[in-house]
Amino acid sequence: MKNREFSVLIATLAVLVVVLLLVANPFKQPGTSAAKGSALFPGLLSKEPARIVVDGRNDLTLWKEGEEWLVAGDTEGSRFPADTAGVNKALAATRSATTKDMISSNPEKQDIFQVDSTGAMVTIMAADSSVLADFVIGKSGSDYATNYVRPRAGDAVYVVGDRIKNQFDRPSRGMRDMFIIRVPKEEITKIEISRADSVMTLQAKDDGNWEMLAPKQGMLKKDFASRLVNTLSNFRADEVTSGGAEDRGFENPYLRVNLVFKNGTDHTISVGDTAQTEGRRFARLDGRRWVYEIGSYRIETLTKTADEILEPPPAPPDSMKAPTDSVAAPIPLPREPARE
Repeated sequence: MKNREFSVLIATLAVLVVVLLLVANPFKQPGTSAAKGSALFPGLLSKEPARIVVDGRNDLTLWKEGEEWLVAGDTEGSRFPADTAGVNKALAATRSATTKDMISSNPEKQDIFQVDSTGAMVTIMAADSSVLADFVIGKSGSDYATNYVRPRAGDAVYVVGDRIKNQFDRPSRGMRDMFIIRVPKEEITKIEISRADSVMTLQAKDDGNWEMLAPKQGMLKKDFASRLVNTLSNFRADEVTSGGAEDRGFENPYLRVNLVFKNGTDHTISVGDTAQTEGRRFARLDGRRWVYEIGSYRIETLTKTADEILEPPPAPPDSMKAPTDSVAAPIPLPREPARE
């Protein structure tokens, strides 16, 4: 009996040793685990990108000036503000790519994953022109949220998420920043709309409603106040031009909107002359060089009169209402005496 128990104990210990070796793997080569999951483009971790060139369905060139990304237009020398948030999202997807999800290293399969000459070629450079990442983006993975990516210096193909192809392979116009201003709507505390013959001042209240301080006083209609603040907090244009602000009517604008924020800062949007495109006017944010075109429908809420946007005054109490449906009873006429 004792021999049997001893044999069971030895077998149990042997199983535990095997499990421990499989989990801990003390014989693996140092650094193999780190290499398997290392950054696919380590250059992006040591230097800041300053230029991006994409050669795919759409040819795209972006470069950084200060904190702002610019995108080249379709005509020689044209440049526009780029969607900086979109560029940063694309760069974040590239930085997070790792080598852990290698799908193939066979060069003969590159056409299957479309990481050959049919893919989108992306080159990311630093300010000193050193290459930080150089790769080909192929077709989507089975989940449509990933893409096959191959560094151009090798044959290995990896799976990268965040729809990285959609981030980079975009037309120039699709990469432009079409927002004149974008701020959290909760940060706007005061709006002043100035026109040639009037100034309207609107103030946010603590309960989230808005009131008019001038030219009249009263509460704004809630649906109008909501539309107005939503429009101005994400004031989108229909087009951004590559020209300057000269001769666009900003000296004596059609209207001017001053936004005051909780932190005490403010921004002013000027709407100038009519543009060549029918139904549009030029607009710009003071302090920025870019001039936009906005459709008249986008400024419809800014041209309302005070009476159109104020809540109607409350009806007087019933006791104070003048009678409207009562009619005085007729006074009876004296009857003539009967004649004999």
